[in-house]
Amino acid sequence: MTSSVAAADSTPSTDWDRPFTFLETAHTLLIYVRCIILITIIFVFFLPLSFIFKKPVYDEWLRAASKLFLRFAGVRVIRVVGLEHITPGEAFILTPNHINFLDPFIYQGYFPYLLRGLEKKENFRIPIWGQWMRAVGQIEIDRESPMKAAESMKEVARVLRDEHTSVMVAPEGTRTPNGRLQPFKRGPFKTAADAHVRILPMCCKGLYNVNRKNDWRIKPGNVEIIYGEPLGPPDQAAESQRAISAQLRHWMLTQLGEEETTSQA
Repeated sequence: MTSSVAAADSTPSTDWDRPFTFLETAHTLLIYVRCIILITIIFVFFLPLSFIFKKPVYDEWLRAASKLFLRFAGVRVIRVVGLEHITPGEAFILTPNHINFLDPFIYQGYFPYLLRGLEKKENFRIPIWGQWMRAVGQIEIDRESPMKAAESMKEVARVLRDEHTSVMVAPEGTRTPNGRLQPFKRGPFKTAADAHVRILPMCCKGLYNVNRKNDWRIKPGNVEIIYGEPLGPPDQAAESQRAISAQLRHWMLTQLGEEETTSQA
């Protein structure tokens, strides 16, 4: 990716504080139309393949399709930094900030190796989409049930340990409501200890200015993706897991240009 373009702005845009103009609304609707057409084509093409082949067979194609979807959605990834921190063949817990519905396309499109992720149980009920996520190996998590969530994290540990496949687990647990980094959950760090794998920091800057939680509007913009040096692995001691969590949080706050304003559990 070229670095000659101005870096993505991680500061929330004030344009969202006013109603969209007619042209902005029309542009947003056009984005939805072309994205729906593209995602339909992707489903038609990839859904049969996902039942016939394992994901590595068509992973490169899926990565390219995710990048194309982002362009259709008005997202221009202007720079990807830190790819040298990703060791080929090593399974990581990938820990990005959690922003909006475009996040999965960012992870799938710009993580260079095989990747699986956690998806909330509600998404598995969506026709076709839910069947496709199961076929490609996404892991269902029930955030409302701590017991079921713990079982999902055990499955994450199994995938990391037995399948040697990286898994995306957002440490915030849910999308940011205000653009700022939210408190971290313990789950990713405990799971890293259970599977004895390292944490791979990831930060996406600028995506909050494209779309926001519980807001249908889309405003095209530039995005920057940053990978940090792997952390850990932590051990089973809670102090070790908290230390890795604090290191990750400090790195992410630095990348986002934020100061700590929330207390951690």
